[in-house]
Parts: sequence; structure tokens; C-alpha cells
Amino acid sequence: MASRAIESWASYPLNEQDPYWILQELPRTEARAQFERTMTSKSDRIVALRNLLEPVGNSLDGSDRDVQLLNDWFVEAMSPLSGTDTPDGVSLSVCEDVALYLGDLMISRHPELYWEFFTWGKKNVSYQCHVIMGFPFDGPALHANLDLARIVHSYGVHVLEARSGSPTILELPEGHPLNQFRLDPVPLKAQNFVELLDKTSRRFIPKNRSD
Repeated sequence: MASRAIESWASYPLNEQDPYWILQELPRTEARAQFERTMTSKSDRIVALRNLLEPVGNSLDGSDRDVQLLNDWFVEAMSPLSGTDTPDGVSLSVCEDVALYLGDLMISRHPELYWEFFTWGKKNVSYQCHVIMGFPFDGPALHANLDLARIVHSYGVHVLEARSGSPTILELPEGHPLNQFRLDPVPLKAQNFVELLDKTSRRFIPKNRSD
């Protein structure tokens, strides 16, 4: 089993699409072209993730059980850039692929959802990213979305911070009252991905529904 897991990492092709913080800065035509490439390669990326997980007994069958196994594996798989709590290149690729898998899983459970190239407001944190949209009760004017690449990457950072036990020191302008403020690591949630799916499902319940 261990040798097969090592072989799967060795044959894992990296997801080389730009991360969300670069997409936000690209010219619109370049960012949209990346969105189209991401959608075109999405199935292949999910197959690459499935091949990575197969040696550890996870077939990514879409069940909550396999999502929980994915969560457990993800926590162990995250690896930092040297001297940081930032995911390295391979871990960043894993974050991107996990986001694509979770997004497609959400769509399979709630066909009203869809992938969208987000263009509503240059100051929006999801600007020019591939996001999940189509939540029926959030109001179309709100452009409600799930920026899964950002969410999963943030979780990867959280994993590494919790593992190292290092506090986050806020780097703010000199004289700011919170400059150099220490934030201790927040304990990890053991069911982060399953909870994300559950929260998504609950967004399909009308807010004014009376039981």
C-alpha cells in the first residue's frame, strides 16, 4: 500500500492553472481563457485526484464517507513551502483539484448549481475566479457564490498553521492598534468538507419555510 501511494504521488500531474489571487489581476480575456481551460480540464483533474487517492482506499464515490476520508487525507497531505505555513506547489495543485471535485459533487447533488466565471465587481474577492452559483433563495442581485478554490486553499493554510502551532502575527502599518497582534492557531474541524456540503444543502431550504 505504501509503495503504491508513493507511486501515485510520483505520477500525479500538477494542476498548472493560476491560483485565485493571480486570476483577479489578469486582463479579462486571459482570465476568461483560464476559466475555459479549467472547465475543459476539470474531468481530467478529478481523475488525477482519484488516482492519487485510490491507493489509500478512497474511490471518491461521492458519499459523505469518502468526502470525510478525503478530508482526513487532505490534512495529512498538505506540505508547506520551506519556512512558511503556505502550501507548496504540489499542495496548491491538490487544493485546486479538491475544489473542482467538491464543486462537481455539489452540482450532482443540486443540479440548479453551476460553475461560473465571476465578473460582478473588481473589488469582490471572487472576481474572475471559477465559482459555484445558482443558489435559489439567496437573491440573484447578491450574486451569491462559493469560491471553492479560495475556501480549500484557506483550509490548507489552516491545516499547516495548526500543525506548526505557530501564531499569526498581523503585519499592519506602524501605529495601527492591531499591528503585531498575535493570533493563535484555531483548532481544526475534523469534518470541514462534509460540513461545507451540509451548509450548501441547507441553502436550498427556503428561509421563511415553516415546519
